[in-house]
Amino acid sequence: MHILPKHARLLPALGMLLMLAACKPEPVIEDREGVFELVFVPQAGTEAFQANTTHQNAEGRSYALEGLKMYVGDLTLIQENGDELLLTETFLYDFVRDAGSSSLSGGVGGSFDVPAGTYRGIRFGIGVPADLNNGNPAVYASDHPLSISNGMHWNWTTGYIFLKVDGRIDSTAAMTGGPVLGMTYHTGTNELYRELSYTEAEHAFEIKEGERLAFAFSLDINRLFYTDTDTLDMVTNNLTHTTPVGSDAFQLAEYITDNLVEGALTKLPF
Repeated sequence: MHILPKHARLLPALGMLLMLAACKPEPVIEDREGVFELVFVPQAGTEAFQANTTHQNAEGRSYALEGLKMYVGDLTLIQENGDELLLTETFLYDFVRDAGSSSLSGGVGGSFDVPAGTYRGIRFGIGVPADLNNGNPAVYASDHPLSISNGMHWNWTTGYIFLKVDGRIDSTAAMTGGPVLGMTYHTGTNELYRELSYTEAEHAFEIKEGERLAFAFSLDINRLFYTDTDTLDMVTNNLTHTTPVGSDAFQLAEYITDNLVEGALTKLPF
């Protein structure tokens, strides 16, 4: 009987081990991530906004809001190399239901897991992008931002309400009464979708692994109704549903929309 040397008997086993090692899959290394949060902190002038609480507008007239909602569309991070990272096509900020839900006191925020790294800034729209605004709301589950259950959809022709402000205001000439007169400001339509970009040097930020970064704005409700040269009479102009385009209702909605993006929103420090 021929007996193989010990080292010869080990060669097949060694070959098998090498084959198994070669076939072993590479370990999956997950991307390092942190959390990006887009926050809006509602204010009424210098006061923190509270629903169903009396505030004073720019004229000194008392008002109280029972509803305040706003859509943000196509929230996008701009990476250091210029590439874009779309976080969400639409997000609904409900400042009454979700009050205090952000990492910042009094703010409402939307949070997203993103790759760690340095970013030049962000871009987003106020409203619902046209392709979604013209879509069928019935296809969305009840917990989706575009669900009918949110009470933000008008109809097939006009789409979604972009900004919804509901409340009451003091209508007395002396401005000494309480908030009694109803006021309804519902803005929307594709014509009033507004895109905002924050990509200057002071808007750059770093997402660190396992940490949260809040990109925050104050939202001054009072500034929806006045500019540096004009103040809206909220008693005689207490209602708009935007449509039809070109009407007085549309002009009022456009006035509020422009004030929102040009005056009411102020970037807060990191």
